[in-house]
Amino acid sequence: EQMSAALAGDDRYQDPVLDLLPSGHARLAATLPISFLGQKLAVRPSMDFRLAVVDGRVTVLPAGMELEGISLPTRLWDGLMNEASRLVEEQLNAAVGQISGATGLKLSSLTTTDDSLVLDFGR
Repeated sequence: EQMSAALAGDDRYQDPVLDLLPSGHARLAATLPISFLGQKLAVRPSMDFRLAVVDGRVTVLPAGMELEGISLPTRLWDGLMNEASRLVEEQLNAAVGQISGATGLKLSSLTTTDDSLVLDFGR
């Protein structure tokens, strides 16, 4: 919910919903205003991400984007996916930083299921 709220604070992402998926993946759906041939449109793509731990921090890697079940070429979504990845990564790492600061432990791994994100910490 915090990650969806962070994206909602950005004017480009309307009604964002972040769903966790098994095996360290997540999917973000958000309504995006675009201009096409001089017309203003609203589209709702699904953006897939892979979550990983690198040096005690969460890394959010873009994995693909679909619009109405059609995969979109990388050149069409690269900037948007990178920005969404950055926003989600910032939120996750802020929470990880609070836990690490309070406990002195470092994030070592993460796993996801359909409804949970499990963070493992160690020395």
